[in-house]
Amino acid sequence: MKTHVLALCLTLLLTACGGGGGSSSPATPTTTTTTTTPVTTTVMTYQNVDGVGQVFNTAVADINGDGLEDVVVSGWANEPATWSGTVHGKVPLKILIQQSDGTLQDQTSALLGTNNMIYGSQRVIIADFDGDGKSDIFVGGFQDSPSVTNGHCCDATPSAIFWNQGTSFTRQDFTDNVWAHSICIGDLYGTGRQDIVMGAASGFGSNVYVNNGNRSFTLIHLTHGEYIPAGGQCAVVKDKVTGGIGIVATNVNTTNPIVTGYRAVVFEYDSSFNYVTTVGLPGSEYTGTYVPTAYDHDLVNIVAADLNGDGQTDLILTDNHTENHDGYLTVLINSGNFSFSNQTSTYFPGQSSNHSYSYYTRYFAINGINTLFVCDNDANFNFTTVSDMYQLNSGVFSAFNQTGLATALNAMGSNVVYPTVYQNGSGVLHVLAAIQTGNGTYTFYTRPL
Repeated sequence: MKTHVLALCLTLLLTACGGGGGSSSPATPTTTTTTTTPVTTTVMTYQNVDGVGQVFNTAVADINGDGLEDVVVSGWANEPATWSGTVHGKVPLKILIQQSDGTLQDQTSALLGTNNMIYGSQRVIIADFDGDGKSDIFVGGFQDSPSVTNGHCCDATPSAIFWNQGTSFTRQDFTDNVWAHSICIGDLYGTGRQDIVMGAASGFGSNVYVNNGNRSFTLIHLTHGEYIPAGGQCAVVKDKVTGGIGIVATNVNTTNPIVTGYRAVVFEYDSSFNYVTTVGLPGSEYTGTYVPTAYDHDLVNIVAADLNGDGQTDLILTDNHTENHDGYLTVLINSGNFSFSNQTSTYFPGQSSNHSYSYYTRYFAINGINTLFVCDNDANFNFTTVSDMYQLNSGVFSAFNQTGLATALNAMGSNVVYPTVYQNGSGVLHVLAAIQTGNGTYTFYTRPL
């Protein structure tokens, strides 16, 4: 049982008065000291249908247009012991709206009703897909299933998009079954609309939902070997000079060769989205014989951002390196025309290799300073030895608020999983995280740093 203690601070106002001889002494200046103790707040209880362990992913955005950051919680359940090759139970999608005091409130019922159950998703994307100025929510279809049973890593299931109506959401289910390990968005055709790139469907390695602009999409298959495999991620990069489009893909392998010797590649297209070529990305080279169960590189996330201010999109790859949890961050700087150089040693000097990354990353500004947060599974989130927040100053990332993050998570209790960071209206950083409390049951807490 978790007990939360709210420390109340009482202010005692002391007034000093003096007298005598018809004169008075000046009043002693009054000093008021207010101490605020951070409070751990319970946000919600989360229960999946199958009553088994779950993997979570989250996304942060202003959902209701009040200027405050909200959080969407998604994910997928681990396959139950009774799983027999069919699609198993669903999981709830949750919308947590930030309140004026910085806490989060579960408003799923008010915004979605009971229409929030999905098959699962490895990624959740929040973006304005219909151009009405409101944040919509897209979850790509995904379920994890034992490869020894059905010969692949997952079951194909439909994706869903939740259209933001302002005070509620309208749900649209896609008809195509997909294995959406990866999802990324970008304007691929110069229409000003966000198209969706994702993993396999109907036997194709990669696919695009072309945004038609009227809350409808057309699914097309990429047919030049653009394969985004299991567990990897993608990112859309546009070249500022040529207008060409690049789709970055990770966790490619030699059983379905794209560029031999590389675990990450960029598929290049011209400004009309016609395929040009595919090249390997530095920092993702593998050595020796490739063994799928013992990766040279397990690249599960991509952070796409302009790190050096030259207008080109650079990349940060979260690299687990192997199954031994000795991963690290790789920085690739874009010099134009999708030519990248490995500058990890410049941006992360002296970086240790002791990380195991999950599916949530965030790159955002705190008081105008670019900040990277990476969800790390190493050492049960022992943030005293593993820093997972960094700030970029003068071209170098350095650990940021390491003690505050560790204190906040430790105050929630033991076995905290899947932390997410968001800011309140005053720019104070908060963390959202969960603790498993039963079979498929998790309690989510939030706390300021």
